[in-house]
Amino acid sequence: MNEELLIRPEMLVDEVTRRYPQTANVFVQHTMACVGCTLGMFHTVEEVAKVYRIELNTLLDQLNAQIVTPYEGKP
Repeated sequence: MNEELLIRPEMLVDEVTRRYPQTANVFVQHTMACVGCTLGMFHTVEEVAKVYRIELNTLLDQLNAQIVTPYEGKP
């Protein structure tokens, strides 16, 4: 895993989706209810990876891949 990731395990899901709206697609593709969930203000990326049984490094790679590509204004 790249040590200079913009999205890190300890970040709150709400912070990630607000700062980088294009990451919503990653959560949706994994059928995670994180987008718009009020618990996103309390749960970290690491916690939701565990809850949804998704390998953390895979999720982080996918989320970070979304933010290195140009944002087109559509999540």
